[in-house]
Amino acid sequence: MAALRPGNDDKAWNDPPVFAYTEVQGTPAAAAPKRNLLNKRVPYPQDGIKPPSAPSVTGSAPPPTGPATPSVPSPLKTARSDDPTEASNKDDQKEAVGVNDTSKPSPACSPESLKEETLSNLEKAVAQCAPNIEKRKQDDVRKRLEVLKSVWEQGKLSLPVQQRMHELALELLNGNHEKANALHIFLMVDYVSEVSQWMLGIKHLILAAQAAQEKPDCDTQEST
Repeated sequence: MAALRPGNDDKAWNDPPVFAYTEVQGTPAAAAPKRNLLNKRVPYPQDGIKPPSAPSVTGSAPPPTGPATPSVPSPLKTARSDDPTEASNKDDQKEAVGVNDTSKPSPACSPESLKEETLSNLEKAVAQCAPNIEKRKQDDVRKRLEVLKSVWEQGKLSLPVQQRMHELALELLNGNHEKANALHIFLMVDYVSEVSQWMLGIKHLILAAQAAQEKPDCDTQEST
């Protein structure tokens, strides 16, 4: 317990005593000093391997120690493609080229002779198909051929239409109905404004020629 100071005559008997704190008891020097822990040991590296050093301040990663993996070149594309879509597109292009690159009249053929040959072949086709066409349709076909002749003579047909009609009439007369029908579709798609007035008569001729070709086959099957 702290020692009592000697009494003061100036204070009354009931004044509280004043304690005197010595340097040992009241100053911070009296606190026990902290001891450093010196018994913590660091394990000695085994086999002479140095412990990993701390990363550098810049944060760059250490270079890889393993061998570099060689880059594998990408396989070259083959010249031939097995894509069915691409193959079908090529077939469509070939078919379109077959229609567009049909045999054209020689340059020596004059526009007048081109017209005469076309109309003559169409008249021959009408005569061949007459047994398979109704009288009313025959009259309609001949009327539309007259319209074709009129617009041709008036110079209202472009050169591509004249050439395709010459080819169509020749194919129809020779019995190549599929080729004639392909030329008919080509003209109706690309030159509908020029051919719409008379192309229906050509369509009747193509259908009648196909029916005439199929009729002998049906008769042969019935006889057997």
